[in-house]
Amino acid sequence: MTKSVLKKCPFCGKEESVYMFKEGKDYAVVCDFNWGGCGACGGYRETPKDAAEAWNKRVGEVAE
Repeated sequence: MTKSVLKKCPFCGKEESVYMFKEGKDYAVVCDFNWGGCGACGGYRETPKDAAEAWNKRVGEVAE
């Protein structure tokens, strides 16, 4: 998953600390504390695509 696919963190606005990781069978996108982020997590999903879509979803945005 490239960073260009993931939006900035909706809480702290960081882009460079946002990344996707795999834990067990699930994937999640997080804003990592270790890289200056706030620790936000988009929730665990079964596929990288679903994890990215959950992270990129913003309240009030019109679906593309």
